[in-house]
Amino acid sequence: MSEQSREPGWYQDPFGTGPEDRRYWDGDTWLAVQQTQPAAFQAPGAPQQPQPVQPEPQPGYGSTPSDQQDGWPDQPRGFGWGQPASPDDRIRTPDGVELATWGRRFGAYVVDWIVIQLTTLVIAGALGLITAADEAFAPLFAAGAETDPAAASAAVDEAYVGFLTQHSGELIALSFLTLAASGAYHVVLVALRGRTLGKRLMGIRVRLRDAEGLPIWRAALSRWLLHYAVPNLLAGVPGLGLLAGVFPIVDGLWPLWDARRQAIHDKLAKTAVVRG
Repeated sequence: MSEQSREPGWYQDPFGTGPEDRRYWDGDTWLAVQQTQPAAFQAPGAPQQPQPVQPEPQPGYGSTPSDQQDGWPDQPRGFGWGQPASPDDRIRTPDGVELATWGRRFGAYVVDWIVIQLTTLVIAGALGLITAADEAFAPLFAAGAETDPAAASAAVDEAYVGFLTQHSGELIALSFLTLAASGAYHVVLVALRGRTLGKRLMGIRVRLRDAEGLPIWRAALSRWLLHYAVPNLLAGVPGLGLLAGVFPIVDGLWPLWDARRQAIHDKLAKTAVVRG
């Protein structure tokens, strides 16, 4: 029988040194797997011959699914099998505190913006600017319907320039007092309480990113300077006004794609906004 017509199995080793030597034929070639067939009779006291060791079946050569499975340990299960799934995939701080969503942060920002605008109106009223503006512009708007549109627009522009010139001192004071009120509101409340009115209403607070605790004064100040103060101060600088206007928008949107839900001012101050 030619070798090519043989079925896979154990045969007398054609390369062996004795008739007891066996080699495995896989149907195509002789494998380097050998065994010695024990003698049928063994003299008393003679050393026992080693028992033949069955070779591991080669994949695809006569093995069956049961052959491959029997005796094998249980395969590892998929990740998380047998364990309850996490209730959600909310991002948390290193110590497990839930981070605030962007929606809550935006809601808090809107509330805080309203608070600052109302404060600005109070300061403007105290400086007499509201009364001065009413005296300067109310007659023009009242007569606007009876005046040629082009002439009315020119009159308003002239009154506006005159208002700025006449009340420049009060307007500069309004800018600095509003900025100071914003700083007191954001820095002091965050440093002492960890939250502004808007954050309290939204159920969120500011804390250190890596450990529980209120932001230190320097962190609270850094947050306010980068997001509020510096953009407002640079708004009137030629060439920087556009950047000063765009940066707070980018900063406010940054938590939407940041893995830690931090704004740029959070990263500078090493803070995080969390639920609670």
